[in-house]
This record gives sequence, structure tokens and C-alpha cells, in this order.
Amino acid sequence: MAPAWIAANGSIGPAAQLSFQKSENVSAANGLLRIALKKEDVGNLHYSAGGVISKREFLYAYFAARFRCPKTAGWHTSFWTVNRGTIDPSTSKPWAHRQEIDICEQDSANNHYYSAGVIDWSRTPPQGARNLGRQYFRNNTADFSAGFHIWSCEFTPEVVRFFFDGKLTHEVDAKQFPQGPHSVRLTSLALPYWPDSVKPIGVDDSHLPVYADFDWVRVYQK
Repeated sequence: MAPAWIAANGSIGPAAQLSFQKSENVSAANGLLRIALKKEDVGNLHYSAGGVISKREFLYAYFAARFRCPKTAGWHTSFWTVNRGTIDPSTSKPWAHRQEIDICEQDSANNHYYSAGVIDWSRTPPQGARNLGRQYFRNNTADFSAGFHIWSCEFTPEVVRFFFDGKLTHEVDAKQFPQGPHSVRLTSLALPYWPDSVKPIGVDDSHLPVYADFDWVRVYQK
């Protein structure tokens, strides 16, 4: 059976990232997908990380994943879906992502924090991308590096519903953005800021390597 996932290899995600995605950093053992986060020089970057991308794309579905985030500060772990868009007829090159659903974005500088929302990338400059319904959550009773939790969302033509450990957190009006099929992505990379700010902090090297561990990811369709 052909593999359902592609391991990320190269620089993906925010331009401010401090790490290079290496396929060698992705492994499966003891029932977990493990992304290793390391201190090593790759090109002009000084850290390596990783991620996987689903080969299959889904339009309307319920997406869910159970995972544990790394503890050491400086890492951005995410469960997200993205529509890769179409070809720009003026340049014959692919558009940037048309829409992105961030089901969980967790910055390990604060292991009680995550954000979730939709990004509409369909608008061209100077309008730029729109954050739709992004909300920031702090859970003082849950340390996202100490145990596994479930993040999920339901994407329908009318609404995107976000859930944490089975409980609805918020909704976004899906009629605000163009809709297309999404690939699923599990990613961890180094970023230089605290949650809710642009204060640079770098990566805490004292416990490296560390790991982002994914127990399972599931997609349900009607």
C-alpha cells in the first residue's frame, strides 16, 4: 500500500522560522508519529525539525488529532489543513494557499497556551491575508507537553467549528472565504517569539533533542 503521507523537507511555514524541515526527523515507533527537534546546522539555520503532509485532500470533513507538544521553549507545533490554491493565469505560477484552517498552533514558550482560527490567503496584495475568528486559549490545568490532548474541527460549507478535548470552543463563518479541498499537516518548527507577542526569545537548547508526539490523526466525512 502506498504511504498516505509525505515527510516535509525544506523550509515551510513562516519566514521567521529558525529550523529546517528534514524528512529524517520524522519516524514512527511504539504507535506514535514522532517529530524530532534538534540543534544542528542546516544551511544557514541552526536547528532542524519536521512535519508530514497528507497526500489526499478533503473538502468538507471533521479533522481530529491527539498529540503531545515539546516542552523546551522555542518550538511551534501545529495541526492544520490548507488548500493549495490554483494557478495564477498572469504568471502561470501557483497562487499561495487560498485558505488555511489552524486547528491548533501551540508555542512551547507557554505550554498552557494555543490558538485556532482560519486564514484567508485568497486576497492579493496590498490587501493581504485575513485572520478570521482566531482565538487564543490558555488552559491552566493542562500542560500540553506533559500529556496528550485532542484538537479537532468540523469544516462545512456554512461554518468551521473548533473543539478541544471534545468541547466546542468557537465557530467561524465559512461563507467569508473561498472553499476548496485541504491537505492535512502535522508540523513542528522553531520560531523566535513568545505567544501573543513578537518578543524574540530563540530556542532553549538545554534539553535538545525534544519531540512532538502524535498518537493519531483522523478525518471523517459524511
